[in-house]
Amino acid sequence: MIHSKNRHIVTERLILRPFVLEDAPSMFKWTSDDEVVRYLRFAKHQDIEESKRIIALWIENDNFPITSNWAIVKKETLEVIGSIGLVTVSLNDQRGEVGYALTRSEWNKGYMSEILPYVLSFGFDNMNFHRIEATHSVHNLASGKVMQKAQMERECSILRHYYKSNQSGFQDSVLYVAFSDTYNKV
Repeated sequence: MIHSKNRHIVTERLILRPFVLEDAPSMFKWTSDDEVVRYLRFAKHQDIEESKRIIALWIENDNFPITSNWAIVKKETLEVIGSIGLVTVSLNDQRGEVGYALTRSEWNKGYMSEILPYVLSFGFDNMNFHRIEATHSVHNLASGKVMQKAQMERECSILRHYYKSNQSGFQDSVLYVAFSDTYNKV
């Protein structure tokens, strides 16, 4: 179920909602974990204050429908366990990009595979995207499996040094994509 006015997305086990400052301790849990941030484009957070600054920046610069960042909340416990976001890459081309992170203790439970189809559908229906892209390092195969399960299509061969991870340097990457005119929305 997607509530576009308040940007809440509810799935079987999860709630996606905008971040609030009180989410900083939870965010710090995954943004300070070497394994979680290994292939991500932002630097590992050094303290909770850094997580607070990022959340405050997201709240201050909230410019939906250009960008949307969600806290991933477990329905059962109301614990914030990760983040997922959509950003506009090109307004003219109606192209966006999705990125996500999940606290390590919640890996391999199918949470990202559960929510990514909802986020893609939200991007097509509420952010006017025609194309939504996602990339993963060739060393992060689990992220690629999430994209495949969400019916994203691998678009090309490996992209050499496609993005820079603050932790691991330049990454050879795989590009996945979904299109508004062919995606089976939820």
